[in-house]
Amino acid sequence: MKIFHGMSDIAGQGSYAVAGLRENGVESELVVFRKNPFGYGEDKCLNISKYPLLYPWSALKMLGFAASALHKYDIFHFHFSYSLLPYNLDLPVYTRLNKKIFMEYHGSEIRWNFYRVKPKYLPGNDLPLKNNRYVKAAEKIDKYVNGYILHDSELKKHLPSNNVDIYYIPLKMDVRGIKPYYPSEENKRPIIVHAPSDMLKKGSKYIIQAVENLKRKYDLDFILVHGKSHSEALEIYKKADIIVDQLFAGTYGVFSIEAMSMGKPSICYVSDDMIDEYPEELPIVNANIDNIESKLEMLLVDSALRREIGIKSRKFAENYHDYRKVAKALVEVYNGTYLPKNQREAFAYVKNIKEK
Repeated sequence: MKIFHGMSDIAGQGSYAVAGLRENGVESELVVFRKNPFGYGEDKCLNISKYPLLYPWSALKMLGFAASALHKYDIFHFHFSYSLLPYNLDLPVYTRLNKKIFMEYHGSEIRWNFYRVKPKYLPGNDLPLKNNRYVKAAEKIDKYVNGYILHDSELKKHLPSNNVDIYYIPLKMDVRGIKPYYPSEENKRPIIVHAPSDMLKKGSKYIIQAVENLKRKYDLDFILVHGKSHSEALEIYKKADIIVDQLFAGTYGVFSIEAMSMGKPSICYVSDDMIDEYPEELPIVNANIDNIESKLEMLLVDSALRREIGIKSRKFAENYHDYRKVAKALVEVYNGTYLPKNQREAFAYVKNIKEK
């Protein structure tokens, strides 16, 4: 098999997939339209304008690469609703040539365009407007793909139909490449770290207010990580005793996995309907805007608990999110030996994968 990944690398998920596939002996490449601002690596960057139809040279580059890709790759694994050509014009061609197509959705490109029920803690009074570009893309993708790749079942309700097989593949991280820094039981002045990519969507104002209230009772430090490079942010995370992710999404993401990989307790909102989808040993400290202060206080007053959760968190990341193990499941998706499973079964499958 020759596997193609493209055309964007969201939170390193494409580059981690390709690295894992190669380590499992599968030929794979990541090609992107534009470089990831966080510095994730790729095999080839086409340097395509965001508006290729306005720039003939960009359009010609896309067309030329798409033509060569048809002969080079057997399986096309796309990310974030983009394929090789504008308006996903290339998808019918792959189908006619018996190429397998998979689309990996990451969140904002599919969420709220078809499912319009507002969850309890979503900020604001109204749902985001539908994005017509993504609606049309999703409807076309739904006609041609062999399967969807989702990180968890939270996005299932946002898909345009139930006609396509869904494969739950956990988020990928180089867990082995991250050294754990477990919270010290001797630290009498705990450090709380919060690193929002979007302060509104992460519920930052509730987190900051809870910390300010707790400062009146406890000796603590609070670090709000904003405007830092990824490497600079990682250095700050190492010092943390408690990491706060987000209070709205209803599921955890890459930031919580980084925290868990470092052996830190992570506070994050996991919705009621998602709790049973994850393995029972999920170590995330589940919090929302109503109880964030009490959950922070629980960890602030108990250094032994912080360390215990940190140790469990590292083990959880090793079992479920190391890109080498996850890539083995992807290989089975590609060759048709991995049957669709519910999310909890899929996570258990990854946990039980044996590595060399």
